[in-house]
Amino acid sequence: MKSFLIFLFIYATVFCRAEGIEQSFAEHILYKNEGGNRVGYLDIPRDRPIDQSTYLYIKFALEEYIKQGVICVYLHLNTPGGEVFPSIKIAELLQNLDAVHHIPVVAVIDNWALSAGAMLAYSCRYIAVSPTALMGAAEPVTTGAEGKMESAPEKIVSALRAEFATLAKVYGRNPLIATAMVDKDIILIKKGNEIIQLKEESDAKSFRKGSYEWVTTRGKLLTLDAEQLIALKVADFKVESGSLLAYPFFSKIPNLSLISYSNWKIDFFAFLTNPLIASLLMMGLAIGVYMEMSHPGFGVPGIIALTCLVLILISNFATHVIHWLEILFVVIGVLLFLVEVFVFPGFGLLGAIGAAFILFGLIAMMLPNFHAFPTWDWGQWDIHALEFFERVVYLGGALILSLLFMILFSRYISPRLMKKNKMILDTDQEGSIAGPAISTLPPIGSEGEAFTSLRPGGRVLIHERFYDATAYLGFIDKGEKVVVVKILGSAIIVAKK
Repeated sequence: MKSFLIFLFIYATVFCRAEGIEQSFAEHILYKNEGGNRVGYLDIPRDRPIDQSTYLYIKFALEEYIKQGVICVYLHLNTPGGEVFPSIKIAELLQNLDAVHHIPVVAVIDNWALSAGAMLAYSCRYIAVSPTALMGAAEPVTTGAEGKMESAPEKIVSALRAEFATLAKVYGRNPLIATAMVDKDIILIKKGNEIIQLKEESDAKSFRKGSYEWVTTRGKLLTLDAEQLIALKVADFKVESGSLLAYPFFSKIPNLSLISYSNWKIDFFAFLTNPLIASLLMMGLAIGVYMEMSHPGFGVPGIIALTCLVLILISNFATHVIHWLEILFVVIGVLLFLVEVFVFPGFGLLGAIGAAFILFGLIAMMLPNFHAFPTWDWGQWDIHALEFFERVVYLGGALILSLLFMILFSRYISPRLMKKNKMILDTDQEGSIAGPAISTLPPIGSEGEAFTSLRPGGRVLIHERFYDATAYLGFIDKGEKVVVVKILGSAIIVAKK
């Protein structure tokens, strides 16, 4: 009799739970009785860790699925995890799809949803598990001395713990179980249907023996199998075959089809937005502009700078991280630079301000979007702030290296190049090129010839002597006749004769 009652209780629990899932599906997954019903498919496999390319893949795929009007999205998880910040951005995409576009996401854990994979599962309205599913072990780690993996600092653990708890609450899951997957110091027991956190394991003595069961003890990250995920109400239902479409609710949907997404641009854009590559592009842009302005007439540095700028812009436009304020800064900087070139050549101040505006706008584009800092307490900064400062370190390092290169180039390399340049006349006047600045400037009205192209700066030959000069309006080609129109301090301004 006792065995029969236990069997009846288990059957009633499973039946009621299944009925509740079917009702929830009917409320959130609205399909057509006639015509096509599409389900968008996302696959995060075991052989590729979650990174920026995963974020771009999911971002572009969801945009396409919204256009095609899918009834839901099927997220297939079999992943050991990956990087934290891309995972947070993916979680935001999945939640936004449900909240804004009313397209629910069903995560199916097929073997693994560990570390960052557990975060993605928690960001879905429904979680299904195969018989071999495992979920948890989400403690953040960093690379320590000698390349060994070590537990991340407490401020990172604290931020990720809060992130997991928030994700769990969105769809009514227990936040204590989620945080125990991140923090190995959390102690949990289950008493009836209640999950209780203990400060010490010895606190369990205050409960009647046999009235509770351990969920996790200190020193162990929580990792749950399929049965435990169902029992602790983290997962909603099982899929015996490992495929969502075999579940009874979906098998009854007429004209059901699964659509997937792939695009070669994903890996390319992911490569460009990598913090190291983005910093190298900024470095190439700064050095290219410097060399082009200091050595007019030689076009390779300008081509390199322009290429770096284009790659920075297309990578940021592709990932939709550009805001109008950043674009406005770049546009204002370019306009000030043009005014410097065509209206007030040789003055320098407007050009410097324009360069600062352009630099600020580009750096702002390359930094991740982050929420406002809750406080200046390091222990309370969230993952977005930590990622922001990591990018600042990368870009700051790139700019410092660029500055060092400019100093070394102007001090040691540039003079040697000028001596070996075939454009320099092999006469007594060569010393005036590499030597100290000429103290006597040509008077206004003096005529000469452009020895190099002036774009707007360059070198002119006046009265058999070489001078650094700036074009008054536009550019002046090599060999054109020029006349001195202004002297601003030590700057010589020339115009076409």
